[in-house]
Amino acid sequence: MFRIQLTNQQKFKLKAVGCAELEDERFALEVSDNYVKKALGKKWRDQKSALKKEYFKKNISLE
Repeated sequence: MFRIQLTNQQKFKLKAVGCAELEDERFALEVSDNYVKKALGKKWRDQKSALKKEYFKKNISLE
């Protein structure tokens, strides 16, 4: 699952770490759900706006 490349194996001791333990260590910050939802909503709106500006063509008529 994880690739570890060591240049000098005598200096390092490898310890097996479970995925749950690794995630707990990497993501120790607690962020409120409201902040995350607000940030994702803003990024989603910005992306939709950028796509609309790039691809939407106003002057197309049906005739």
